[in-house]
Amino acid sequence: MYIFNVGIGEYYWELAADGPLSGYPKLIANRWHGLPGNVDAAAAHPMGKIYFFKGDKTWAYRGSSLLPDYPKLISDDWKGIPNNVDAAMYYKMSTFFFFKGKRVHHVCMSHFVI
Repeated sequence: MYIFNVGIGEYYWELAADGPLSGYPKLIANRWHGLPGNVDAAAAHPMGKIYFFKGDKTWAYRGSSLLPDYPKLISDDWKGIPNNVDAAMYYKMSTFFFFKGKRVHHVCMSHFVI
């Protein structure tokens, strides 16, 4: 699990079941090349993809490799999800939740290749 200092920083922490791993925080740009440091939100799928969101754009990585055709507009991959989300999370069965202000949005991606 990763924790990001979203919106205000360029660092992330990696967590294990018993707490943060040693050697953190680390710079986002050193792990995910091409990603702006101060992302709005991020969500990881358990099959290995991690999605980042900033403004009206989204990036998708497998490990530390940017996937082809990214970045994209959020509206291209995440129908109905607003720009500048405050937070994002994976739930289960390929369902992602997005938070913006007092609103919660969800997308089921079971029909996508993860």
